Amino acid sequence: MTRHTKRQHALLAAIPSPKTDAWTWTEDHPHPDVGADEVLIETHYVALNPVDWKGVKYRFGLTPEPKVMGRDGSGIVVAVGDGVTDLVAGDRVWYCSNTALPHSGAFQHFSLHRASQVGKVPPSVSLQSAAAIGTGFLTAAVLLFKCFGFPVSKANVCRGRKTGPWIFITAGASSTGIYLIQLAHRLGLRVITTASKPNHAYLKSLGADVVLKRHDKDHELVHIIRKYTEDGVLLAVDNIGPKHSAVAREILAGSTAWRAEHHITTPSDDTTGRLVSIAGSPKEVPVFPDAVRAVDEIRISFSTTFYGQPEFAREIVNFVYSQLERGLLVPQRVFLDTSGLSGVRAALDVLEAGKVPSGYKLVVGGLKPLPSEAQIFTERASAKARGRLEKRKHYHLDYDLFDLDDLEFDPDAEDAWPPSRKIARSTKPASAPLPSAAAPAATVHSTVA
Repeated sequence: MTRHTKRQHALLAAIPSPKTDAWTWTEDHPHPDVGADEVLIETHYVALNPVDWKGVKYRFGLTPEPKVMGRDGSGIVVAVGDGVTDLVAGDRVWYCSNTALPHSGAFQHFSLHRASQVGKVPPSVSLQSAAAIGTGFLTAAVLLFKCFGFPVSKANVCRGRKTGPWIFITAGASSTGIYLIQLAHRLGLRVITTASKPNHAYLKSLGADVVLKRHDKDHELVHIIRKYTEDGVLLAVDNIGPKHSAVAREILAGSTAWRAEHHITTPSDDTTGRLVSIAGSPKEVPVFPDAVRAVDEIRISFSTTFYGQPEFAREIVNFVYSQLERGLLVPQRVFLDTSGLSGVRAALDVLEAGKVPSGYKLVVGGLKPLPSEAQIFTERASAKARGRLEKRKHYHLDYDLFDLDDLEFDPDAEDAWPPSRKIARSTKPASAPLPSAAAPAATVHSTVA
C-alpha cells in the first residue's frame, strides 16, 4: 500500500546541530495510511510525561533524522486495517505509543497503532481523562502482572481486610504510583507509600493503607516503615532514582537487629524480596550484613511484554475498559491545557520546570490543526506559556461518573479526591441521568491554594 499521500501537522525532535533547537514544528508531515492489524487515530488530547522532555534533553532514542515524539494520547478511530475486529471507526480510544514504530508518536494529528495496543473508552469517561491512562497505568500493570507475576484475573475489588504481602511504593502521587496503588489494592496487597501531605487523603481513597510524608533522612523512613509493617515488606517499586532505590532495597532486606530490638521473631522461610527500580539503581548494590532475606531486582520491559505480546496487550486494554466502565479504576487527575498541538512544546517546558501540581497529569487538548503556528517555538512564547500557567488560579480537574452540573464541591476538601458524595451535595434530584456518550466532557474547576 502506498503511504504518505496526505500531509498533517506534527511536532518532531532530532539530535540538534550546534545552537539549534532539538524540536521542529511542521505543517507538512506524512499522513499515514492504515495497514493490516492497525488502527488510525485522530488524536484529541495528549498527556505529557517526564520522558517526553528528558528523552530529548538527554538524547534517549534520538537520531539526526527528525521523528514524532510523545507517548500518551486519546482520540477517535478514523480507520481500521484488515484483521481488526474489536475496533471500528468512531470508537473513542486511548493509547500508549510504541515510539519504536513509525507513525505512532502522539505529537501529531493522526497516528498509527497496533490494534491490540489500543483501548476503548467507555461513555462514562471523557477523552481528557483517558489520555492520562497510558504510560502510568501500563507501567503499573507490567510491574504487577509480569514482573511480580500476579494474574490479571485476580485484580478484582478487594473486600474486607487485606491479607496479602506489603508493597512499598515511593512517590505514590506519581502517575505510576497512582495506578500501582489501585491495582495493588485490587490484588489484596497491603500498600505503604510516600507523598506530600496534600495527597495523603487522595491516595488513601485509591486504596493505600499507609501514606507517609517524605523524609529527608533515609534511616527515619526505613525505621517508620519497619514499624508499620513489622519489617514485613516483600515487594517494592521505586519511582524516583538510585538513592531511593537503595532505601527500598534496605527495607526489603529487613534487619535481624531491628527485629530483636522490637521483639519480632525472624521467620525461618527463604522468602526473597522483589524490587523494581523504574528510574535507575545505584551503581554499587548495598550490602546489609543483618538482612533477613535476599533481594531480587527485576527489570521492567515494555518491548517484551505489552508491545511484544499481543495477547497480553489485548487482555490489559480489555481489563482497563471493564474497570473504567464499572467505576473501579479512577484515571489520574488532569491539569488541562487547551493550547493545542502547537502548544505542546511550551507545555513541556512547564512540566520540566516542575510547575504541574503533584498528583496531576498535564494534558494538552485542542489539537485540531491551526495555520501558521511555528512561532510557538520561540523562547518568548515558551516564557509566556510558563507565566500563564503559574498565574492561573484554577486547575482543571476531570471526573466523569457524576452529572457535574448537579454537584457543588467543598473547596476545603481539596485533597479528598476523587470526589465522592461525602464531599458533594446534590442540587438536583438524585435520579438525574449520567452524561451520555455523545455529551461533551465536563470539566470541574477547583481552587488550589
